[in-house]
Amino acid sequence: APILCAGVTTYKALKETEAKAGQWVAIMGACGGLGHVGCQYAKAMGLRVVAVDFGEDKRDYALNTLKCDAFVDVKGKSNDEVVAGVKAAADGVGVHGSVILAPALAAYRQGVDMLRPMGFAVGIALPPGDFPVDVLTTILHRKTIRGSIVGTRKDLNEALSIAALGSVKCTVEEKNLDDIDQILNDMAAGKIKGRVVLRIAPDE
Repeated sequence: APILCAGVTTYKALKETEAKAGQWVAIMGACGGLGHVGCQYAKAMGLRVVAVDFGEDKRDYALNTLKCDAFVDVKGKSNDEVVAGVKAAADGVGVHGSVILAPALAAYRQGVDMLRPMGFAVGIALPPGDFPVDVLTTILHRKTIRGSIVGTRKDLNEALSIAALGSVKCTVEEKNLDDIDQILNDMAAGKIKGRVVLRIAPDE
């Protein structure tokens, strides 16, 4: 089920960055439900991945479980500090593409600013509102900002084929419906890695 939703969605977004094998992509919200799958698809596509997420507790998960090449913690950092961290990881220049999964307007500004010239920022998250863009660097560096929703049937077939090779493993934690308040608190605090699935009916 995660491949049919999160999998094809992030796989399509990665294709929309137009990044080629060996090039850099940043995945913002890398350790969440969509992000942790997207990181694995990116690695399967031969891309180098900068995982961007909230909290140092996710560093080990991003680097060792998801096999990302670098991790940038956004907690307590300004936009400029986040962008500088990503650029430092990506050859000191910036990423060829960014996939914005974090539902925060700041992530959109960061996702554009961290691009190297002729890079593509691809948005999936839907936070309400708008965000500022540095017009000068966007024009002079020929950056592209585009949205992506869900892929086509062809994208889905490709996503399933990659997953069938064992390149993508979903992190799923099962909890009871009684735990819903704690789960929502953990989501708000950015503590959840991968997906949480609620068991509604008790075991027979």
